[in-house]
Amino acid sequence: MAAGTALFNLSIVGITIQMNPSTLLLFGIMDAVSRPVFDTPFGRISTELVVWRECALSVGRISSVGILVMLYKWTDPASTLGWFMLGIFL
Repeated sequence: MAAGTALFNLSIVGITIQMNPSTLLLFGIMDAVSRPVFDTPFGRISTELVVWRECALSVGRISSVGILVMLYKWTDPASTLGWFMLGIFL
């Protein structure tokens, strides 16, 4: 699980530095590789814990979309999107 988290954080570095099609492709590849490493430990836990995990993920997704909408409204998205994504992943 720690290795999956480290790969998630490493995958966002390229997007933070410069966002272009190649860094987005690299992010997608690293995300696809790290997701199974991150999600595997959850396969052995009870259904209730999986439901709580999904609820927490949903709350995080909803709040991050709300923050993203506010960033687009109040700042220049080209300069803040990479830092926003880095903060969300960390």
